[in-house]
Amino acid sequence: MTKLHSLKVGIDFGTTYSGVAWAHTATPDEINVIQRWPAGGNRNSEKVPTEIAYSADGTSFKWGFELPLESEKLIWIKLLLDPSKYDSDSANSPLSKTKHLIPAGKEPVDVVADYLGALKRHTVDTLERNFGKEFLEATPIDWVMTVPAVWSDAAKATTLRAAEAAGLGEGTKIRMISEPDAAAVCTLRDIQPNSLRVDDTFIVVDCGGGTVDLISYQITALKPTLEVKECAVGTGGMCGSTYINANFENFVRKRIGDDVFNAMKPKGRIVMLKHFDEFLKRTFSDEDEDEDEDIFSCPIPGVADNEEAGVEDGFFILTREEMKGIFDPVISQIVGLVQKQMDAVESGDDGFDVSAILLVGGFGASEYLRQRLFKDLKSTRNPDVEVEILQPTNAWSAVVRGAVLRGLEGGIVRSRHARRNYGVNCTQAFDSNVHDEAEKYLSSFDGTPRVRDRAFWYIKKGDEVSEDKPISFPFYNRWKTHWDEEMVFEDDLVASELDEAPIKTNSTDTYLVCKLTSRLPASIPKDIFPKRTSPYGFEYYDINYNLIMTVESATLTFEFEFEGKTYGSVTAKYY
Repeated sequence: MTKLHSLKVGIDFGTTYSGVAWAHTATPDEINVIQRWPAGGNRNSEKVPTEIAYSADGTSFKWGFELPLESEKLIWIKLLLDPSKYDSDSANSPLSKTKHLIPAGKEPVDVVADYLGALKRHTVDTLERNFGKEFLEATPIDWVMTVPAVWSDAAKATTLRAAEAAGLGEGTKIRMISEPDAAAVCTLRDIQPNSLRVDDTFIVVDCGGGTVDLISYQITALKPTLEVKECAVGTGGMCGSTYINANFENFVRKRIGDDVFNAMKPKGRIVMLKHFDEFLKRTFSDEDEDEDEDIFSCPIPGVADNEEAGVEDGFFILTREEMKGIFDPVISQIVGLVQKQMDAVESGDDGFDVSAILLVGGFGASEYLRQRLFKDLKSTRNPDVEVEILQPTNAWSAVVRGAVLRGLEGGIVRSRHARRNYGVNCTQAFDSNVHDEAEKYLSSFDGTPRVRDRAFWYIKKGDEVSEDKPISFPFYNRWKTHWDEEMVFEDDLVASELDEAPIKTNSTDTYLVCKLTSRLPASIPKDIFPKRTSPYGFEYYDINYNLIMTVESATLTFEFEFEGKTYGSVTAKYY
C-alpha cells in the first residue's frame, strides 16, 4: 500500500519576528526555512517582522516587510494574548500604543488571527511555487505552532483560537508545541551523535523577544531514537530582548529630554531604534581589546548636536558602561533564571549535574549574554564541574525547525514535570477538628454538615506527567430525577503556582483555569445509577464519572469517561 505523504509546516509566532519552515515527508531531512517575504526585496531573512498596520477603516492591512518605516503599526501583538504577564498600561509602553491602534470591533485575538492568516497565505504561495498548485491541493498540510512554555493555559488556548481563525489546520488538528521543546528537538539533532550520552543533562534557554523559557532535559535513550525527559519544573519570565530595546529607548529619552524625544519625527526615531535592535544589540560584547570599541554610536536623525546629551554629528554616543547599564537589568534576570534551574536539577531526587546550557532563540546568539553567563557560573558554581555554554548554529530558526521535526517525527520528550498544581473545587464533610464552625453548612441533598471551597489536587506541581499516561479525575455528582434529554456536567478546573498546593480554592493563591462541560447521552439507561431519597423527600441519582486530562507540550486535552467508556472530548472554556 502506497504511503500517503504530507507536508509538515512549522510556525514560530514571535514577539518581534516570526518564522515559517516546512518539509515533505518524502524527504524529511530537507527542512526548508522560508527566507523570501512580501516586499522583502532581494533580502533573505529567516524571519519576518511581527508587525501589522490597518487602513483607516480597519478593513485591510499590511504586514511584515510591507510596512513603511514611519507607519503607525501594531507591534508586540503576541504579548496581547497573555495580558497577565505584561504591563500594557504604562504610557510609554509600546504595547500600550499597540492597544490603542487596534481597529474598533476587533480584539487582540482578531489582530493575531489577521497576522497569522497573512503568514499562512504567503506560506501556501511559497509551497505552490515549489510544488505546483495541483500537487499542493492533493497533499495534506499539517501545521505545528509554537508557544512560550511560560505562558498560562488560557493564553495558549487563545493562541490556538487565533490560529484556527486564521485558517490554519483546516480539516486537520493544529499541533501545539512549547518553544523550548521545539528548540531541544532541533538542537539535539544538530549536535554530533558521538558527543551525546545517556544521562547527559542540559538546559535549553530559549531567549526570545518577549519571553525567556528554560527547561531541563535528561537523555534517556539514543537508539533506536533519541528520547529525553524533563528533570525539573520548567521556568521562565518576561525578560526577552525587547526589554533591552525598551531600556535603550528610555535611556535616550532621559538623556536628551522628553521634549526633544517627543519632537523626533517618527521615521527618525524608528531608524534609531532599528539600528540599536539590528546592530548594536546583536554585536555588543564585553571583550573588545580596541579602546575605540569602548564607544558606541547610534544614528539619531533630526536631533541637534548636544555635547552634554551625547549627540554628535547626528549620532547618539554611548560608553561601554552605559551599554552594560542598558543590557544588565535584563541579562541579570536571565542569568538568575539559569541559576535557579540549575539548582532545581542538582537538588532533585537524583541530583544530576548539568552538562551543558543551550542558548537558542534570537537573543540566544548574543555574545554578551554568553560572556555574562560564563562569568557568573564560574564564580558561583562548583569549579570541579565544567558546564559548556553552547550557541548552536542557526539559533534564530531553531524553534521553527524544531516545530517541523515535531510534525515529522513526533515528540522526543517522554515525560514532563507539571508546572503548576491542577485540581477542582469541592465540598468536604465537616470535621470539627479541622474546619471552622463558621464554614459549616447543611447539604441540600442529605442534610449532612459540609464545608465549601476545598481544593482537591489531582496533579501536584513537579509531578511527572506524560502524554502516554493521561490522568483520571474522578468526579461524584448528584442528579435530580427531572433531567433533560442529556445530562450536562460543568466542572471548574483550578490551578495554583505554589510549590505547596493550598487547601482552599477561595484563596488568592488559586485561580480558575477553565470550565469543563461534559455531556452524558440520553441513551444511557437511568437504572444503572444508584437511586437515593433525600431527607427532604426528593429523589436523586448518584453519578460517578471521570474526566481524563492529558498534559501535552503546550496544551491540555480532556475526555469524558463513564463506566470505562469514553464519550468524546470535553469542551473547555478558559477564563
